[in-house]
Amino acid sequence: YPVKFTAYLARVLVNFEPASKRWWSRQALEARTNMPASLEDAAFLLRIGTERQEAFLSASFDSLVASVELGLEGYDGSGGRDARALCEALSAQLPRAARRQL
Repeated sequence: YPVKFTAYLARVLVNFEPASKRWWSRQALEARTNMPASLEDAAFLLRIGTERQEAFLSASFDSLVASVELGLEGYDGSGGRDARALCEALSAQLPRAARRQL
């Protein structure tokens, strides 16, 4: 599957699939927790802290995309598991709002 699709699917999972949503919330909390303690002391520390947060979350999202990509390997058309089977599996697990995104 193309990387754009894999990243899109990862975003759908983060927003709608309960386990992925909890994982992403933990990543966001960890990003905030690891910021420098004295952010209010200087504006440049805030900028650096924000950049660190964004870098951490970007790396976390990249990791999720790689995991989704591995999961999609099971839907490569072999053994009768193709894109249609993927859509059926996702539809069975995702809420209605997420299904509209697929």
